[in-house]
Amino acid sequence: MTGVDVAVALILDRSRCFAQRRDPAGRRFPGLWEFPGGKLEGRESPLDALLRELREELDWSPVRAAPLPAVRHTYPGLSVTLHPFLCAGPATPRTALAWGWFTRPELALLPMPEANGALLELFP
Repeated sequence: MTGVDVAVALILDRSRCFAQRRDPAGRRFPGLWEFPGGKLEGRESPLDALLRELREELDWSPVRAAPLPAVRHTYPGLSVTLHPFLCAGPATPRTALAWGWFTRPELALLPMPEANGALLELFP
């Protein structure tokens, strides 16, 4: 079974959290909603991966990135460890994908990969 580590940002603005929709033409989880982030590369730390991915994906840098407990999830043939961070910053993230700011109840209604759905338990 393949294992992957992923850094994930829970970007908060007041009582809402930023989420984006995956590319509908993407290979894995097309069109589902998720929190931004990405895979750790090489010997990269979760925080370094998070900061790199946020710059690459959203042209955004947090002023605060507090680590939360890791979440592990197993899909058929794939084990995922999510390294979530509670993030905040002054500017609005930018992405070409569909995105929005959602309350926790609104996030719970969005179609998400199972592993990302588990992060809702960490949402303050």
